[in-house]
Amino acid sequence: MRIPKREGKCCDAVIRQIERASGARRTGVRDPEKNGGRGCVDLFVQVGGQEYALEHTRVQPFRNRIDLSTHWQTVRDCVMQWFPDPLPGPAFYHLYIPLDMHPPGRGRKGKDRLESLREWIEQNVEVLHGRAAYRPRSPGHFYKMDEIIGQPGGWKCEFVISRSNDGVVPPRKPGTFDVFIDSPEDREGPFLNEFRNAFDRKCPKLAQTKEQADDVRTVLILEVIEPPFAFDAHICKHLPALLEECLAPPDDIFLVEPHRVFWQVWVAKRGEVFWPDERLPIPHKGYIENPWQGYEYPVECRPLYLDGDELEDLKPS
Repeated sequence: MRIPKREGKCCDAVIRQIERASGARRTGVRDPEKNGGRGCVDLFVQVGGQEYALEHTRVQPFRNRIDLSTHWQTVRDCVMQWFPDPLPGPAFYHLYIPLDMHPPGRGRKGKDRLESLREWIEQNVEVLHGRAAYRPRSPGHFYKMDEIIGQPGGWKCEFVISRSNDGVVPPRKPGTFDVFIDSPEDREGPFLNEFRNAFDRKCPKLAQTKEQADDVRTVLILEVIEPPFAFDAHICKHLPALLEECLAPPDDIFLVEPHRVFWQVWVAKRGEVFWPDERLPIPHKGYIENPWQGYEYPVECRPLYLDGDELEDLKPS
């Protein structure tokens, strides 16, 4: 699977947030690559008499996460074909692929590896259903589950298959089977490195634009490849230090989460106020405490929820 190009839609989502905060509509969007003009950022836009310079980048939770998505999609497509019907018991089944997994390959060897994986899954689903035990995958994990770790024939890595006996939430049905990418044991370190690399790549471009026109408001857009449920605490923790490392931090920073159903836009920095300042709502509190958390905040700080299908691609290929 290739992560879709969402640069233009992320820019449109953030501009909508800016429009809502300012109470004004955009009066023009300029792409320097196509329309010429100063600066080397992705887009310029006028909203309420203020010009904004937008620069977009992706942030992945660890290096090679995007490449690993291609291998994950290959395996997941096969699993969905192998097991179209619910598996036994009122439970969820999850297959976790390891971070060091390579693609199964093509030709006869690739088919043999996939067939070996299918047989391994079938055997262990029966074992898990027979045991129907409760055993946590890791301390503090949301679901109580039983799991089996093993290495199917022909593979050089270990897979994890788990059976969760609780947490059945609509619209998912009992017996659902899905495939996930396992998380690194050290989540904070790799994500911090990716976050710092994003700042190193993009902040100088915004600073250069600011030097050319001081009245421009610079905006850094961080598109998170995975919803930051497990990583937003790290963002909040390290954002002050990362901003301090920048010679010229951007005026505003927005976090964009492109979900399948709807997109979320979070204000991570607005002027001199930035996470973990209590004046800005933080994603993980919104997920756990109240899905619509943030609406008691001023409109310019509230999270924005959007239908991704309605967003305009402002940078079409």
